[in-house]
Amino acid sequence: MARYSQLFSIEVRHSFFSSGLCHELEFIPTPKTVRQMRNAGLLCKESMGGVHVFYNLDRLDSLRLHAADEEERLNLVFKAYARDPLFMNYTEGVPDRDDAIWYFDSSNAVTENGGSLRLHANEYAGSGDFKSLGFPGLQGVLTPKDQLVRPTFVVNIGVPKEVADALDGGGRNYFVAIKERQTVWKYLLVGELAREDLYVADLDNTTEFESSGTEVLADERTAVTFKSKTSLPMRERSEYRFQLRERGSGNGKVLIRRLPVASAAHIGVERTEGQSTLVSEMYINS
Repeated sequence: MARYSQLFSIEVRHSFFSSGLCHELEFIPTPKTVRQMRNAGLLCKESMGGVHVFYNLDRLDSLRLHAADEEERLNLVFKAYARDPLFMNYTEGVPDRDDAIWYFDSSNAVTENGGSLRLHANEYAGSGDFKSLGFPGLQGVLTPKDQLVRPTFVVNIGVPKEVADALDGGGRNYFVAIKERQTVWKYLLVGELAREDLYVADLDNTTEFESSGTEVLADERTAVTFKSKTSLPMRERSEYRFQLRERGSGNGKVLIRRLPVASAAHIGVERTEGQSTLVSEMYINS
């Protein structure tokens, strides 16, 4: 039976998810990468939040031979596709241009405390990691189909000779860190709740809401609206505890003990004084 040890891993961290790991990406190696892995005796396995590549201990000489090949360097390229159609809604920093894509290269990795290798310069992936579709590293990687269903990012992990020669069973751990999107939360009260004497309270006293007037909806009903004074992070499981209360003596009568939290399915853009703001809308019916 073949014996394997880890050559490297790629982990995708995403602050939207409760686990901290992004489990909504599928890693697909390019055809060239599949051929190189087969020839070098490598094995690829997906895991929650990433992918692992292992080398065959009994074929280490073959791996080192391919890593030393000056004519065809051992560069393993993966395309990461989002399984969740709402992925872009809760992800910050993704390219907003049709001619660019996130591209990460192990040659630019930054070593962090503990030895993990961050695949981008800043704390989170962002605009500094955009590459145009004409970038040399993307040639032969993106297919015509990718023009219709674009990968979330492309990652290139090089295995140079010095790395293969120094293998001792440990392997390298690369990671991409992605930040959650933040939006202004907007509650729209309709029906009998469309009253001026109500307000939104935070049980943790960390977030303030302000009245933002009334709004006529598409069905011609009038909604009373409240917006958070600051943008709030989107989370897979939000811990915010907002209540709808009636103004009066004391802390006010509680009408709704737990208001709904923002959903990635309902994000809009509002323009105020020339500035665009991302808004999560939540309709509250009586």
